[in-house]
Amino acid sequence: MQDFITRLPEAVFLTLQLTLVGFFAGQLIALVLGSCLHLTSGYLHKVLRIYPFVFRGTPLLIQLFILYYGVAQIGFIRDTFLWTTFRDARAVAMLALTLNVGAYSSILVFGALKHLPKGQVEAASALGIGRLQTLVRVEIPQAYRHLLPSLSNEIIFTLKGSALASTITIMELTGLTRTFIAKTYAPFEYFPVAGLVYLALGFVALQAFRYLEKRLKLP
Repeated sequence: MQDFITRLPEAVFLTLQLTLVGFFAGQLIALVLGSCLHLTSGYLHKVLRIYPFVFRGTPLLIQLFILYYGVAQIGFIRDTFLWTTFRDARAVAMLALTLNVGAYSSILVFGALKHLPKGQVEAASALGIGRLQTLVRVEIPQAYRHLLPSLSNEIIFTLKGSALASTITIMELTGLTRTFIAKTYAPFEYFPVAGLVYLALGFVALQAFRYLEKRLKLP
């Protein structure tokens, strides 16, 4: 247990790294894709929805395995610069989390933009403000104010999803815990500690989002 506690900070740091990179990089994808879904219609809109449909409809574990084990079987990938990413388990885990978060959050962004009052867009157009400028300066700021409660859930899901990175040899919190259990055959000593750490990290994340909600004076 002393050795486990000694190595715990490094595992927690890796867990935070996976969570934060996956979450914030995913939000960039969600912002762009959600805005594109809001501005498009017809055939292009349907094409753009394929990515969120696929990643929301398949388990994160399967996505991890495909990116880490499956892509490695593609010959030309190993001969390109992409191999530097796909041979690194940590980079693959971050990529899988990013794509997963981007898929879920893009639909949230699209929904928030879609339900804003249309009169604001009409008023901006009447004032001679372009459609893209209206989106950036009027619609997106309002949408994200309403999205904060949903995004707090999203970062918790990302934190818990990072535990699956242990299945592709990454020694984050769950990976470290499983390694010590395999050595000692003592699951009841190690899993509760790991669970408490996850609980503490989730609590801090929720408090941070609640602080943002108060600063923005959300109901």
